[in-house]
Amino acid sequence: MNRSINYEQNRELEDNDIGNESSLYEITLYQRKYTIAIGKDRSVPERRNFYYVPVYLIYKGKVKSQIGAFEFESSEKNEKARIQPCLDKENDFDLNRLGGIVLYHFVDDMFMKQTESEMSPAELSELEYEYQNKKRKTEISIENGEKEDKDEEEDDFFNLTIPKNKISKQINSSDKLLKDGLFVLDKNKKLPETLLEETKEDSLVMKKEYNEKMSKKGTWVEKFMKNRQYDIVETESNGNCFFDAIRIAFSQIGYITTVDKLRALLSNEVTEELFDTYKTLFLNADGEKKEIENQMRIISKTNSELRKRMEKITETSERDKIRKNAKELIIKHDSLKEQLQNAKTMLNEFEFMRDVDSIEKLREVIKTTRY
Repeated sequence: MNRSINYEQNRELEDNDIGNESSLYEITLYQRKYTIAIGKDRSVPERRNFYYVPVYLIYKGKVKSQIGAFEFESSEKNEKARIQPCLDKENDFDLNRLGGIVLYHFVDDMFMKQTESEMSPAELSELEYEYQNKKRKTEISIENGEKEDKDEEEDDFFNLTIPKNKISKQINSSDKLLKDGLFVLDKNKKLPETLLEETKEDSLVMKKEYNEKMSKKGTWVEKFMKNRQYDIVETESNGNCFFDAIRIAFSQIGYITTVDKLRALLSNEVTEELFDTYKTLFLNADGEKKEIENQMRIISKTNSELRKRMEKITETSERDKIRKNAKELIIKHDSLKEQLQNAKTMLNEFEFMRDVDSIEKLREVIKTTRY
């Protein structure tokens, strides 16, 4: 970092960087994680062989502000040759080779908080996923002896507009829905009285007062708890019951929202880890179901063949053997039938993952009643 250099402290996207693309980077500032992009290199007029690249704070695919610069020295006059020592194997800027960022004077802790640009866990995961995916593709290309398209790579980092394929359409649509906030406050809502904490002694008293004959028309939860203080609030029964229950709960304290907003909020929190977990559970359940069904078909076919053999055999000892085998197969078939029901139950829990092969598709599904 060279303190003798005075930068313009410009907050806007500079003309030289408009319309160009840049890779995205994760950076930690004031103990929070942010996304940044880097502009083209510029020379420092008052310093020979001294250059810098402006740093832009990125949020939701847009430039929020220019916040500082990375400095480097080079005697090369050609731009490509000049920045080459600062690049990694993928021809992206390597921040470790550029050294520490020089923050503009206005970029303090308060400024960064006010930009509201801190990365969510979902965005961090997506950035890591894109990096790992790019890395895997590069490794596969090298293994297959494929040559990298240098022109394509140069275009990739000599630009500064965030590539459209790196901006989640689902996150964008969710952000539009949530732009005015998750809740609308109903100031005229009369808040319910705070319930007193129920003690063990209270529970025993209420159970003693409970009369089964008098409570035949009570709800299942009253009967199960032997307590008439419970009630059931009806929710939507169209696949939105979980989200509708949350909506109703908040409405009771004057915070009004919608099922669509709640789903959008959850959709934005999808991470690669969550996607992988859901996909693994679905594939395991689907595979187990198919395997059990296959075993049951084999048993049914074998049993059918034993019946035909039974019709042709007259010897008692042979018929007894066939009966014993058939009985064992029936027992196994019944056991598999029970396992199949369990597998179907598990599969039903994760059926929403069928044909979902990306984080973006999972975000889309979460906004529907499939999830």
